[in-house]
Amino acid sequence: MAKRGLARFKAQHPFCCFCGGHRETASADHQPARVFFRSKRMPDGFVFPACRDCQDASREAEGALSLLIVPRDGREEDRKALRARAAHYHRNDPKLISDLWPTRQQKRNMLRGLGIARPDGLFFDDIPMVKLDVERWSPHLKIIALKLNLALHYRYVGRPLSTEGRVLSTFSFNAQLGDGTALREFQEAAENLDNPRHGNEDLGDQVQVRWSVDAEHGAGAFLIHLHGTLFVFGITADHPEWCRVLLEDGEEDMRGPLQWD
Repeated sequence: MAKRGLARFKAQHPFCCFCGGHRETASADHQPARVFFRSKRMPDGFVFPACRDCQDASREAEGALSLLIVPRDGREEDRKALRARAAHYHRNDPKLISDLWPTRQQKRNMLRGLGIARPDGLFFDDIPMVKLDVERWSPHLKIIALKLNLALHYRYVGRPLSTEGRVLSTFSFNAQLGDGTALREFQEAAENLDNPRHGNEDLGDQVQVRWSVDAEHGAGAFLIHLHGTLFVFGITADHPEWCRVLLEDGEEDMRGPLQWD
């Protein structure tokens, strides 16, 4: 964002939406990150105020996840950028992606464990699957899910989630959705559909957002999915009664906004 545009953005959004609305905005944070979209043409209006720490908090996670969440019909510039990011992780964090690609037998076992039949007409070698090291990938996925839900709370509720508020956020890949019942139930709870655009370009094949909010009580339910591959779910609450419910039910996936010393 150009300097003049950033100055206007800061004037309109003076405080960070990711850490409770107390720190001053230092930059405009794109959520979901531009790296997930064809030619980095991200949705209009999905730019959020961030302090420097909150802006940087998801940088590595977004780069890593962009190795998995990629446009199906990306252009050559997208493929070139993907190869550069893969080379970066091969050099700097080789363990992160060294075991991503499962063998034929591992694919067979993974599908059996998920209760999914091999798609007709596809050999196991042709099935697009990855095998994630949960310990290494979970921190990346959790910060992505948390920031997306904080951003959507700001967009649809109209104010940052306070430091006393709570977020219940989780994520799922398409292979983990089972028969789709849980997804349909969440879609019904998040009843409004937002089909993001970039100018005249419909981005519905890359991202969709479902949401429902109670602005008076600072509560929201959100579902966003990227390229039909990664699904991020979230419930946010500022009202003490809603927070109490999340505290009772949220377990380890419940937390407040980002916090910094």
